[in-house]
Amino acid sequence: MSTADSLEQWLSIFRRSAKAGRLAHAYLVCGNPEGVARTYADQVASYLLCTATEGRPCGICKSCIRVPAGRHPDVFHIEPEKKSRVIGVEAMRTFIRNLQQSAYEGDWKIGLMLHADRLNENAANAFLKTLEEPPPRTLMLLLTDSPQTMLRTVISRCQRVNLPEPERKKTEDWTPVVDGILQTSLSNDPLVHAACAHRLNDLLDETKTRILAEEKKRAKDTEAEEEVLDARAEARLKKVRAAIFQSLLHWQRDLLLLVNGCDEGLLFHAEHIEVLRGQAAQLDVATAFRRVRAIQEMDTRLARISRPALPVLESGFARMGLS
Repeated sequence: MSTADSLEQWLSIFRRSAKAGRLAHAYLVCGNPEGVARTYADQVASYLLCTATEGRPCGICKSCIRVPAGRHPDVFHIEPEKKSRVIGVEAMRTFIRNLQQSAYEGDWKIGLMLHADRLNENAANAFLKTLEEPPPRTLMLLLTDSPQTMLRTVISRCQRVNLPEPERKKTEDWTPVVDGILQTSLSNDPLVHAACAHRLNDLLDETKTRILAEEKKRAKDTEAEEEVLDARAEARLKKVRAAIFQSLLHWQRDLLLLVNGCDEGLLFHAEHIEVLRGQAAQLDVATAFRRVRAIQEMDTRLARISRPALPVLESGFARMGLS
C-alpha cells in the first residue's frame, strides 16, 4: 500500500469514528512529525474545525486554510524548545492552560504536540492528568517518529495511529540544489559555509516567489480574498521548506549512521553512498551529532521568525564546520 493510500485509510477510520461519536481523546500519531504525521494531524484538525455543512474538510473555508498555516486560534501547538530540544514542564503547563480555555471559534480545541518523544519526565508527568481527563470537546494529537523512546504511561493513554515510514527520496524542483549543498558542505572553511547558506537562501526565495505567483494566478480564477491567498501561499511554502530541511536532516542522519557503523541499507540518500562514505570518514560521533542538531535548529528558527533567513542559515552552516 502506498503512503497516500495508507494515510487516506487512517483518515477514513477517523472520520467514521467522529461521525459515530466514538473518538478517542488522544491519538499517538507514529510517523514523520514534519511529513506524513503532520499531514494526518492537519487533516484531522481541519475535519473537526471545518465550517462547511458537508464534505468536510472542505479545504476552502477559513478554518481549513488556517489550520495547515498554523494560524487557527483553537489549535494549540507545543514542540521541543529551541535550546534544550526537549519539551519542558513550563511549556507543558502553558499548553495545558490553553487547552482548558473555551474554544475561540469552533466547537473543538486541538492540542498538537510535535516530537512527543522529547517530553522530559517532569513535563510528561504534568501532562498525565490532562491526558486522562481532558476538557470537553478537546482532542490531543501526539506526533512522533520514535514511539519506542516514550514513557509507557503516556503511550497507554493514547490510541495509536501507525503511519508508513517516509518514502525514499523523490525528485523535486529543489532536489538538484539541495544535493549540491549536501555534497559540498562538509568543511571548516567559512567561505564554504557562506556559499551554502546563500544557495539555500536563494532557493527558498525563488520557491516563495514561484508559489506566490501561482497563488495570484489561482486567485484571479477563484476571486479569493488576499488573506486567503497569503494563507495558502504560506502553507505551501511551509510544506516545501519542511521537505527541503527533511532532506538536509536525512543526509546528516545518514552520516551519523555510517559513523556508528550501522547497516548501509538504512540510508535515505543511498544513491549518494560514495559521497556519504567519504564525508563520514572525516567525522566522529560528536561532530556528526552536532551537525544533525544544527539542521534541526536552523529549521526551528526559520519557522519562528519573519526576518530574512540568511543570517540564520549562515549561523547554522557555520555550526556544522568540522573545527
